[in-house]
Amino acid sequence: MASPASPEAPPPAFPPAPPETTPTTASHAPPETPPPVTPPSAIPFNFPETPLLVTLPTPPPASPPPDPFPALWLPPRPPDPVATLKWFPEHPPDLLWSPWSLSHPPDLLWSPWFIGRPPDLLWSPGRPPDLVCVSVLQCWQNVSVADVSLSASCHPLTCSLDENDELWSSLEEPEIINTKEFAERFAKSTTPTKRMVVSETNVKKGKAKRVIKLLDGKRSHAVGILISSLHLEMKDIQQAVLTLDNSVVDLDAIEALYENRAQPEELEKIKKHYQTSDEEQVKLLDKPEQFLYELSQIPEFSSRVHCFIFHSNFTDAIASIQRKTEIILHVCKYLLEKDSVREVMGLVLALGNYMNGGSRARGQADGFGLEILPKLKDVKSRDNRTSLLDYIVSYYLHHLDENAGTEKSIFPLPEPQDVFLASQIKFEDLSKDLRKLSRDLAVCEKDVLTVCTISSQEHMHPFKEKMDFFIANAQKEVIAMEHQVISARKRFCYLVEFFGLKPRSGEQEILPGHVFTLWFEFCNDFKMRWKRENKVMSKQRLKEAQQSVRTITAVKKIETRMAHANGLKERVRLKEASLTTN
Repeated sequence: MASPASPEAPPPAFPPAPPETTPTTASHAPPETPPPVTPPSAIPFNFPETPLLVTLPTPPPASPPPDPFPALWLPPRPPDPVATLKWFPEHPPDLLWSPWSLSHPPDLLWSPWFIGRPPDLLWSPGRPPDLVCVSVLQCWQNVSVADVSLSASCHPLTCSLDENDELWSSLEEPEIINTKEFAERFAKSTTPTKRMVVSETNVKKGKAKRVIKLLDGKRSHAVGILISSLHLEMKDIQQAVLTLDNSVVDLDAIEALYENRAQPEELEKIKKHYQTSDEEQVKLLDKPEQFLYELSQIPEFSSRVHCFIFHSNFTDAIASIQRKTEIILHVCKYLLEKDSVREVMGLVLALGNYMNGGSRARGQADGFGLEILPKLKDVKSRDNRTSLLDYIVSYYLHHLDENAGTEKSIFPLPEPQDVFLASQIKFEDLSKDLRKLSRDLAVCEKDVLTVCTISSQEHMHPFKEKMDFFIANAQKEVIAMEHQVISARKRFCYLVEFFGLKPRSGEQEILPGHVFTLWFEFCNDFKMRWKRENKVMSKQRLKEAQQSVRTITAVKKIETRMAHANGLKERVRLKEASLTTN
């Protein structure tokens, strides 16, 4: 409880707080205009609704400790260890801590001078910038002994309790030994603002050097994208072009370089700039222009790269033509030579003649057009449950295929996928591709001759050896492929004559697309039903085998024989009988 101060040691007068009313915690703000400080002798012993003023008892006089932060105090500090409490109810202690109070017991609370002061005035300028202010304990709730006593006395259901028996009156707070460690652990860290030096400011605000551009905007942008996507050095590109080696620079990068190479008018502008400008002006040239100029410095760049690209793509091109011709040859050979194809076609002819036996126009035909093959699945039975194609497949498996229902059963027609690929091929396209290969090979041969004529001996090898070997083999492969295409065309024409096909109206010849499309539809429908029927037959064979095993096991005969008179079993039996009788 409050007691009047001793007249021998009157409390000092403190300077009023500055008119700063901005609180650090928005939810607990002190009054905008704090009341004037009242001397301790004038404090009445009651509890008004205005802020509470309490003066603590004066302990024995003691010498004040040295001030660790002398620059903190603008006004004179109150004499130790007496302090005056000016307490605003429910006000958090975020503005009440100072370095001086950290080294003192918490019961010596606060001077009015601290109320309303911003945190930046409560610390010494010599304190490190990372420990600006001690963190606020947000869950802290202030309890005043006087407030507790008052609330207890006013409540009708509260029992009377002596002030000395209360926890807060008798609780002793230990002295914090290492306050520096505590402050460093729970201090708020702030990022110091970096002040820019005047010289740095002038450098950053300086004018950027002008870049010289000779290319069109879109063209320069495209070359810039190419440079950023390659991630290659010019020496690697030069090495790959000179030696025809795509281990470091792949074929896609080589093609991109060839497509974006400098055109004659662009190269003329860039070379003119290099010849007429000094060293500083050359350095100011934009990167796309410099890159194109460096590419042009590779000996015979365009001719070498064209040969490089043709050399790499030739193998794929000739392989594509070979694959197409082989598919046509394979399908034609299967349809012409396989006995199973003849069996299926004979079955279709027999069933068709039987169905059309009463028609003079359609009955007893010697053959039929291939256009009927895709339509067999549309001819339904009387009960509309099966089609003519279903019956043909079932009849073939049950009567013509000896291995039906087993793993040895083979599909009697060409594979639908092969027939489909054959239907996509045109002999005109194959001939055009071969003619283009022949023209490109001739151009490549001229480029090789140009490079070998202009280049020095240093840059001629190994380009000359590799390209001479390639051209010699490429010419042989082109000639061989021409003969293979002619052979495939002849084989297809023989297939057309074998099945008695005639060109449709308005067409001079029969194309592979028309013939193989009819066969693809028929083969695809036939295979789906063939697989389903083959699976049914396989299950039926398995059931029959299991039934036969059960029948053999049930009818098994047990034979009995008479025991031999002098055998071991007979002697044992006689011995057991004699023992039983005795």
